[in-house]
Amino acid sequence: WSKIDVFETAIFQSKDLSLKHLNTVLHQLLKYIPRYRFDQAVERHGGDHRIRTLNCWTQFVALIYAQLAQRVSLRDLQTTFNSHATCHFHLGATLFRRSTLADANAQRAPGLFREIMFWLIHKLQGNLPSANEIVRLVDSTTLDLNLHHYAWAKFRSTKAGIKLHTVYDPHACIPTFFEMGEARAHDAKAVASLPLLTGATYVFDRAYHNYE
Repeated sequence: WSKIDVFETAIFQSKDLSLKHLNTVLHQLLKYIPRYRFDQAVERHGGDHRIRTLNCWTQFVALIYAQLAQRVSLRDLQTTFNSHATCHFHLGATLFRRSTLADANAQRAPGLFREIMFWLIHKLQGNLPSANEIVRLVDSTTLDLNLHHYAWAKFRSTKAGIKLHTVYDPHACIPTFFEMGEARAHDAKAVASLPLLTGATYVFDRAYHNYE
C-alpha cells in the first residue's frame, strides 16, 4: 500500500455530462461495507447522536485512509485527507479538523466499529471447514504507547503499552478474535476470554500454557 495512492482517480463521464465520478481505490474498498449496514450500526450505538460536524462515517473513512496511506499523525492525516476534497463527495465524507477527529477518537464508544469489524470477519470467513479441520493460531503482541499521554498503560519505568491477543484463521487468512489487556499481564491470563470452538486445533506458544 505504501506505493499506492489510495486517492488515485479514474474519472469517467456519467450519463449527465455535467457530472464526473471519481472511482478511487479507497472508494472501491469501501464498497465492501454497505453504507446502509454501517448506518444501522450507527443507529444501534447512537454514534451520531447530537453530532454536528464529524459523523461516524467520515471518522471511519478517515481512519481507513490513515491506515492504508500510512499517515503518522493526526496533523498529517488532516493535511493529506483534506487536500483531496474533490473525492470526498463520492466517498460520502467531509473535511474535518484535527482537534475534532481527536475528540471523536477519544469520546466515541468503540462498540460501533467493533460490530463492523466482526461483521466483516464473518463475511470473509465464508464456508468453514468441518470442525476436525479447523485450525486457529493464537499469539500476542505488545503495542507501545506514549507514556506522557497514556500514563494508565505504564508497565515499565519508561514505557507504556497494551497487549493485543489475536486468534487467527490461517484457512481464511483473517483474524477471528481480538482481546486487549495490560501489557504486564501474562499471556496465560487471557486464555479464559478467548472463544474456543469444539473440535478445533489451537496452536500457541508456551506462554499461554496454564497447568494450574
